[in-house]
Order: sequence, then structure tokens, then C-alpha cells
Amino acid sequence: MRLSRRATLGKSQLDKAHDAIVIRSVEPGKTEKKIGTAQRMNGFGSRITNRNWNMVEAKVTFAINLPKWELEARQEAYDAACKWALRKGWLTMTGNAGRRLYVDEVVLPDRGDLWDWTKEYTIGFQAYNVPYWQDEEPEQVVVNKITKGSVNITVPGHVDTVLDAVFENKSGKTINKLEIKADGSTFTFTDLALGGSDKLEISHGTNGILQIKIGNTSVLAKRKGADDLIVRPGSRTVTVTAERAGKLTLTAAGRYIA
Repeated sequence: MRLSRRATLGKSQLDKAHDAIVIRSVEPGKTEKKIGTAQRMNGFGSRITNRNWNMVEAKVTFAINLPKWELEARQEAYDAACKWALRKGWLTMTGNAGRRLYVDEVVLPDRGDLWDWTKEYTIGFQAYNVPYWQDEEPEQVVVNKITKGSVNITVPGHVDTVLDAVFENKSGKTINKLEIKADGSTFTFTDLALGGSDKLEISHGTNGILQIKIGNTSVLAKRKGADDLIVRPGSRTVTVTAERAGKLTLTAAGRYIA
């Protein structure tokens, strides 16, 4: 059956959690932007001191398609919806094709009086660590062999995002020096000790926090330069300078505020 509204956490769909659940609406929400200000000394106006994209809350509203006298069954349906929501993880929904939201917190609806068969229930899905909807399929560029050069990548989305990169040593000899520049951000490594067939992986978990590893070993402390590889939407140039040749893979998932 093809439904006009559907919400999925991971691979689990809300309307499959219980036969009586009927989804009434899905709302992707809009990322909240907080702006800090300070009053100007001339007595009017303010100056902006900081900007921060804070949180986004998506909402799914459902009803229970059972008569009011079937209270036990209505309770089962409500409990099934709550259990489904508390899975957290990646959320997708109709009307926001190709994008997903990583859920950090869930706001469950008040059960209220289950005798009220007309009642609708709204679940809130909040993202704080990465407060944006993101591309399910990120933009990716692969260069099979590079020592020194520039690579273009088209970054989707509304706002700045992070760049993931994998540099696989193809030289057969150890690489100690490597530099990656991306849209004003630079990572410099001078004692990397990247083995002859090893991979340097620059990635970000679902919480958006930077990780830099060779195999299972963190080499985050060997990085010098920027706090992260940040790229703006649009066509961006990434420059690589390495001691020896390697295979480069660049990945950028667009971030959307609405």
C-alpha cells in the first residue's frame, strides 16, 4: 500500500509498528538560529555578537484507528508508537526526499484519555549535535592517483558542512607529510607515519565530531591547522600536497535548514 505520509527510523516505519496507527502529518521543521546581541552605546540599535544554528525539531502526528471502547488495543497502539520513536537514529519522512535527520532526543506525546477516539498524538524528533537535515547520498569525488594537485567538488545544501576525506597510500612507502586545504581550512601532518598501503580517514560521526584515523588508531593529535575541514555550498576546490602518491576520496553531505 502506497501511503501519502510515512516516517521511518532506520529501516522501521511508524505505520508498521501497529496496524491501528494512521499518520496524519509529517513536518520536517526548521533549524532554529540564535543570535547574540549587545546594545550600542549611542542609545539605539544593537550589534550582533554571535550566531548559532541551535536545534531542529521534526514532528510526526498520528491517530489510532480503533473505536474508543477498545481501550486495551488503543493502549497497545500508543505503546507501539512510543517504542518505535525511542529507537532514535536516522529519521526520514515523505515530503523531504533524499534527506535524513539524526535524532538526538525524542519528545513523546501525552497519552491523555484513550477513550477520546478523535485524539491525535504528536512525536517530536530533535537534532542538536548536527541540527540540520542532511543528504542521504553525499556528493563524492574520487581521484585514483594524486601527489600534488587540486580537486573540485560540488557541495550541496543551504549552509556550511564538513568535508570527509580518505587518502590511501599507493606508493608502498611511508608517508609522513600530507596537507589538505579546503575552502580556507587546512590540515597539516608532518609525522603521519602512514604505511605503504594504509589509509588516512578523516570522518565525522553522527554527532558531527571530527575523527582522524589510520586503521583503528586515532591520529587526531597529529593534525595541525584548522579545527575542522569546513566547506560552503557550491563548487569548491580541495588542494592536496603529499610526500608520495595516493588515492583520494572526498565526501560532502549537504546540510539543510528547512
